[in-house]
This record gives sequence, structure tokens and C-alpha cells, in this order.
Amino acid sequence: MSLIREKVVFDPSGDVFLLLERTDITPTDDVTPHQPTGDAPAHDVPADDAPTDGISIDQSVIEISKQLNDADGDPSAKLARREVELQVSSKHLSLASKVLCHCLEGLPIGDKDVRTIPLPHDDLGAMQILLNIIHGLTRRVPRRVDVSVLSRVVVLIDKYEFHETAEVLTDIWLESLQPTILQDHQTLAANIFICWVLKKPSEYNILTKKAIWETSCGLEDEDGCVPYWIISEIQSRRQAILSEVLDTLSKLLDRFCSSQRQCYQDDNCDPLALGKLIRGLRTFELYPIREPSEIKTSIQDLFSAIRSIDLSPFCAVFSKKDKRTRGRDEDHVCVHMDKDLTASLLGIEERISGLELRDDAHKDQFGTNVDD
Repeated sequence: MSLIREKVVFDPSGDVFLLLERTDITPTDDVTPHQPTGDAPAHDVPADDAPTDGISIDQSVIEISKQLNDADGDPSAKLARREVELQVSSKHLSLASKVLCHCLEGLPIGDKDVRTIPLPHDDLGAMQILLNIIHGLTRRVPRRVDVSVLSRVVVLIDKYEFHETAEVLTDIWLESLQPTILQDHQTLAANIFICWVLKKPSEYNILTKKAIWETSCGLEDEDGCVPYWIISEIQSRRQAILSEVLDTLSKLLDRFCSSQRQCYQDDNCDPLALGKLIRGLRTFELYPIREPSEIKTSIQDLFSAIRSIDLSPFCAVFSKKDKRTRGRDEDHVCVHMDKDLTASLLGIEERISGLELRDDAHKDQFGTNVDD
């Protein structure tokens, strides 16, 4: 793997150099190493009349990703690791980020080696987008990005506290992506992280409710961006709901197994309803009643499965509230399993809600209260 250096200028008189990396699949002979002396190429120097080429940043990020994926199946592919030197203004960085302001404090003027800050773990494409915003190069900033690009940008916004600087653009991006973000399950973790960092309470609540209600495990975050305590809270709420549902089923079974009659219209109504419930629960591997941690399906699918069980009463009485029995025992109201279970599930479902962003407003990604 060869090491090649490029240079991108955001401020020709910039006094700080950020050093990032990217990996390309390209023949080494076709790449000209960056010469440390001399002026930067003209196309690297921002100009007031620069074309609106922000979308090209996104395309380069996507293209690099495609190349790396292709290399996995091609052992003959050559990888060229490029060091990319970004010439930037310390004044702009200090105003945009308290984090970088602290990093730049005390650096001697004029010593390029000392004023070069290596950031090997930061995403190059995302950093370029943010540096264009910070330096006022708005024509180079894309007006639309996909969720993948936005999530990488948001990682850096969170890391360096660029929230206020990038707010106008992130609002534009998020508005264009909102229908996708609220519906896409594949990027659910990234979407939750985006809305948490950008402080979007309504979207955050909707997405965390989706994680609780529609996923089989709470939340899977392969990229590890979502703070652990958010994942823990989602999982905790999921387990609490499962516990309540299983407890409801257990109590219903106990009541219909007891000597206390529920239906006074027909002697066969209670045992037949009990048999239907047990048979239905066995169909979905829910009987004997299991522990919440053993349920590997979504709460939504669990509710759907339970509701699909035929619990229609043997007798002709369908409501314990609006119809009293006649004949055998006029002093008792019939309790039928189908109506009872339906009402219980509906009550549980109506109480399910997502997380409130205001509860997390003073926490960082480690769950620490930033006001302490």
C-alpha cells in the first residue's frame, strides 16, 4: 500500500493544516505524489466564483466506498492510501468549534509541522463538507445528501460541536430526508443518532418509538454511533412492555383456570375459551408463558399474533358491559376472554411512546450530565 499526499486549500492564507486519510483503488504508477513545496493546484484554491460543485463531494465519497467494496473480491486490486492535507483558517475553526479552539491554543505561529493536526479517524468527505460551511464556501456545499453522508457529517458535528455553525444546512438536509428517515428500518440507528445530535425532538420520539415497537431486539447499531444509554433505555422499555403483555396473558389464564366462573350463560363457554387461548399461544410458542428476554420478535408482531387467536365466546353474549344474561343467572355480568384481552392489549399499546429528547438534552454521548 503506497502513501500519497494531496492538498486541499480552504483558505490560501490558512495557518493550520488538518491531515486526514482516504484509501483509493488505483494503480500506483498513475498517481503523482504531492510535492511539499510550491503553490497548491489552482483547482484546490477556493474562489468567490467557484461553481456549485458540492454534489461532487458526495459522489466522491460514494465512489470511494464502491471502489473499496470491489477490492474485497479482487485480490489483484492495488490500494493507495492517500494523506490529504487540508489548509484551513485557525480563526474560522476557533469560532466554529470550542473543541478545536482548545486544540489550537498555544500552537506556535509559523511552524507548519507543529500546526499540522492529524485526524486519521475522521471521514474526509464529511470534513470537507463542514470545512466548506465553516469557511463560507457555500457554493461547494451540497443542498441534498443521503442518510449515509448525513450520518458521517453528524458524527463530526457531535465530535467537534459544530451544531450552530452547520444548523442551517443540516435543517435543509433533514427536511429533504424526513420521509425517508421516518420510514427506513435499515438506517434506523443512524436516523436516531442524527435526530439526537441535531436536537429534533419530534423525529427523535417517533424513531425511538419505532425502535421499541417495530424491531425484534430494540436497536442494532453496527456503526456504534448511538450512545449506549439510549440503546439501553429503548431495550428497557421494550422489556417492560413485553413483561406487561406476558403478565396479562398469565393472569388471564389463571382467571379462567380458577373455580370462579366468568360466563354464566353457558357452562362450556369458559373451558372452550381457555382451550382456544392455550392452543393459540402454543401456535406462536408463547405457552407455557415465557420470559420477556426469550421473545425474539417485535412487539408489533407479538400483538398481531395474539390478536389473531380466535377467542370468540361459545355463548351468544359478546359484551360484558352492554348485555346482561337472561335465564340462568340474571345477577351476574358475563366476562368474555376476547373482549377482555382486546381491551388489555389496546391499553398497553396506547401507552407505548418513544424517548423524549428533553430527558437527554444535558447528556453527552457517554450519558454524563454536561452541567455537572
